[in-house]
Amino acid sequence: MLKKLINRNKVFEKYSMYKKNIYLVLALTLIFVLVACNPNAGTGSVQDENDMILEYQENAIIALSAYAVGKEEKNYNASAWSLINQFLEDGIVMIKNAREKQQLDTLLKEFKEAIDSVTTLEVFNSIGFYLLQAAHSEGILTHEDIESIAYYYHGEQLNLSLGNQEAAYVPISQDLEVFLDKETQDKIKEDYKKFCMSMMDVRGATIVLKNLGTYNSHVAIGVTVEGVGWTAEYIPPFSVDGIVFVNKHYVPIIIWELD
Repeated sequence: MLKKLINRNKVFEKYSMYKKNIYLVLALTLIFVLVACNPNAGTGSVQDENDMILEYQENAIIALSAYAVGKEEKNYNASAWSLINQFLEDGIVMIKNAREKQQLDTLLKEFKEAIDSVTTLEVFNSIGFYLLQAAHSEGILTHEDIESIAYYYHGEQLNLSLGNQEAAYVPISQDLEVFLDKETQDKIKEDYKKFCMSMMDVRGATIVLKNLGTYNSHVAIGVTVEGVGWTAEYIPPFSVDGIVFVNKHYVPIIIWELD
């Protein structure tokens, strides 16, 4: 499986640059400040309802921060650890704004579950597909395969305008109506969510697969992520063996080995 990871981290490397470990440090600092500045903490004095909620908030922040730190950075790649930082940051903000114990309990539970959903390195390394570049580097796809995938991915007119083909080009014949069985498609969708959850929150996403043809016992698949409320950045054009790929709608191509 490790060979399948060639270039995988590099594809979304920029996401790991936005958030580092500083928020965990800030969170732990905040815990110290909250506890130190609470004059009623440990005094045994009668607290009004607001004081009780404040203490409940403090305990929730302490619990969530400790939970995040306990995951240990060594178990994640850089972008996944940044995602944990983001969940912690969002959780602390929402906890500070909550005013009811039940709400605080719910938030603590939800953000622990969010942190749990981030893909560990162990799981990441077991993901069962190749990215397009890696599949070519491994010798799975030939130049002719890449040409054909580009044709089915872009459509004839765009592919022609990119200089990927001559006007008379004929791609490798494919019956795109014949696709994988539902069980295999579900497995691919599950793996792709795990792949994304090492970089961004796609827990509520719908994964849509598009058949781009079968090549050397591997199927090329365009993957669309729908319904998560985020707008993907423009992905610059890239080339594989001299064939140009462009995309403005975040539809990566993955390569899945057939049984």
